[in-house]
Amino acid sequence: MSDGIEDILAELASLPAGMGSGYDPYDLYLPGGMSGSDVIIAGAPELTGVELTEAQWMPTLPEEAKPAPDVTAKDILVTYNEMSDEERQSVNEQLFSAGFYGSNDPDVMGDTDRGLSALGYAINYYATQGVTPFDGLPDADMSKFAKQGPIIRRATEAQVNALADSAAGNLLGRNATAEERQLAMSVIRSLETSSSVSPSQADVESAFAEAAPQEVAARGSEKALKVFESIVRGG
Repeated sequence: MSDGIEDILAELASLPAGMGSGYDPYDLYLPGGMSGSDVIIAGAPELTGVELTEAQWMPTLPEEAKPAPDVTAKDILVTYNEMSDEERQSVNEQLFSAGFYGSNDPDVMGDTDRGLSALGYAINYYATQGVTPFDGLPDADMSKFAKQGPIIRRATEAQVNALADSAAGNLLGRNATAEERQLAMSVIRSLETSSSVSPSQADVESAFAEAAPQEVAARGSEKALKVFESIVRGG
């Protein structure tokens, strides 16, 4: 049984006699305007009088002539709640496929209270057709349960080359070589598939600095010398 509904039922059972008698927790899982006592399928009355006399002459009593109780909304919810895990999962998949969960995430089927609510919407829908959801729901569409992987946005080759040139220009004072562009492509593609953060020029510069530490150092010295010369001339 569902932990949520089970807790409510247990609490009601613990109340003194008479208390809570007008409250039905299954009403919580039905759309507004519905109650658990609503008749979904009218039963067949017991035959009496002339009808009974005529029926007794038949070798077997026709199915439609046999007495049957009404099926209420609560009856359907209780049946679902008392199903085995396998039976309930099968109904959940049908409810999910038909859109009664109101979610595209298959994980919602693990919550039985959510399942009861989804079933409540299905009861309301199929009541207009004179059937229960157990008879009216179509077969589950199993393709809807396959989880979608993350969407990977890949930079174009032109974008990667531009990023490589910008990184090389900032770090080394020139455009990137063919080898450096290939290195940038490798760095960008790796980060696109393994990181939740979009690759940036800083990632490419870091790779360039690691691949050519001497040139980076020389470029740094050259910048420092130019700054010093600028200071001297200004003085």
